[in-house]
Amino acid sequence: ALDDVDGNVSVSISGSVDTSTVGVYTLTYTASDSASNSSSKTRTIKVQEKINKVEKLTLTAEKTNFIRRKEPYSNRYVRIREPVKVMATYEDGHSEEVTDNVIWSGANYGKVIKIIANQLTIGKPKNTKTTLMASLGTVNSNVLEIDISNEEERLLEVEIFNKDKKRFPNRDAEIILSLMHKLTTEVKLRLTLKESDGVKFYDAGRSRELTLTKELIFIPDNPRQEGYVNIVDQDANNTKPYTIITEMFESEDLQYAGENPKDIVVTPSELKLIAPPITERRGAIRGVTINFRVTSKNINLKYKLINPPVGMEIIGRSDFGEFAIGYIDGVDIKWNVPMNIEEKSYTITTEATDIDGSTIEVSFDIKVPKTNLIETKIVNNELIVTDKNSNLFGMKMKGHSGEDISELRLRSVAYEDVWKKKVKKKKPEDIVERTVFVIDNMPEKLDMKFPEYINNYLKRRELGLEFRKYSEAPFIDIDSWEQGYSGGYEYEETKGMTLQHKRHGVYGSDGSKVYILILAKAQSRGN
Repeated sequence: ALDDVDGNVSVSISGSVDTSTVGVYTLTYTASDSASNSSSKTRTIKVQEKINKVEKLTLTAEKTNFIRRKEPYSNRYVRIREPVKVMATYEDGHSEEVTDNVIWSGANYGKVIKIIANQLTIGKPKNTKTTLMASLGTVNSNVLEIDISNEEERLLEVEIFNKDKKRFPNRDAEIILSLMHKLTTEVKLRLTLKESDGVKFYDAGRSRELTLTKELIFIPDNPRQEGYVNIVDQDANNTKPYTIITEMFESEDLQYAGENPKDIVVTPSELKLIAPPITERRGAIRGVTINFRVTSKNINLKYKLINPPVGMEIIGRSDFGEFAIGYIDGVDIKWNVPMNIEEKSYTITTEATDIDGSTIEVSFDIKVPKTNLIETKIVNNELIVTDKNSNLFGMKMKGHSGEDISELRLRSVAYEDVWKKKVKKKKPEDIVERTVFVIDNMPEKLDMKFPEYINNYLKRRELGLEFRKYSEAPFIDIDSWEQGYSGGYEYEETKGMTLQHKRHGVYGSDGSKVYILILAKAQSRGN
């Protein structure tokens, strides 16, 4: 400060800035001269989070070489589905999965291969080589070389089910053999086991014999043309593969006559767990329940969680056949995310044990995203949003029946952190901004009214409101997370609208009532 009589004058500063906390701060600078003249200036400082840039994307898949097989008695090829995962490494060194946020590309992408629900899906029956790559902003992943071929023409389809002692207590393996073409006459196939392998066929008929040989007879009037054999492993600790020797088909059917199928090699099933896709793990907002599933290709496993976070528990088993992704067993898990939990990524470990006592673990991360408390004030039992940086600025809320709302709080969280559905744009150049708002401790009914500038957005359809019941009954179908309600609320400028907690609210783990509001702002650059 400079005075024309006193020269340099000292300056006092009031206010402070906390650079570790996001917010808007005001500093006031004041100076006085010897004649008690005073002058002040104010300065507004906005502290915002540093953008943590993605430095690297890593795309992985358990398999990149695929052999497509035909279904029995048809010319249709079985659709292949294989999980894929994309990990992002950030500027600060940490990594997290971003599979459902990336843009996919590659040779023949969308024609031969496609990503559906984080699964690499291969459908069209042709031999081909193709590529797959993921992009997030300007960062590209490594390129996966994918080789797809069709299996050689064959006459016998073999399916092996290992150690399912729950449904079939007297067998260690069941093998289903299916003929691939429609029969014109009877076909016989003789199977033999090596005594040195320590396994025998189990005849479940009246004789209940253990034998080293088995004859299967396929007849034309059997519509499925299948044969079954049950095998008992006489050594419970045996982990070595064994071979079923096949002899030539005996038949007058020229498709089969004299053909010798390949010997069948049976390997004791490998215990394997599959982590839930990231889309099932999104939505871990504090105070809201989420559900997800760990799956396996093994049957009759016993599951447990290893040192789970507070509020997480196993709620049931999932024996769901060939549901969607081809796995046949699993465990359903629920997490009541506590209101006071730290906002970070949590590593979840699930352990499974088979009937022989073998165990396997799978670990994966669930992110509790950062939420921001929105500044509000309460005047005459009416809550008013005072945060000028919020899309809800100026909105008013009050209890429909005059309830006390002094404990009501508003929080915002990034849409992409909690919702699996991508924002759809009518035009590539459109700008769409979606935010999830969480209303804590709301009454059964809450009246909501927007200020004039938001009303104008609504009139011009540049603003969309969606109300979702965030935690539906788990696993109803593949889109259960997206169930909810949107677009049917009548909004009148003078009356506003009423939110009903019973319809779209959830109860938090501490008993608080939580409501999810999604606000979508859209602006078209082309119009």
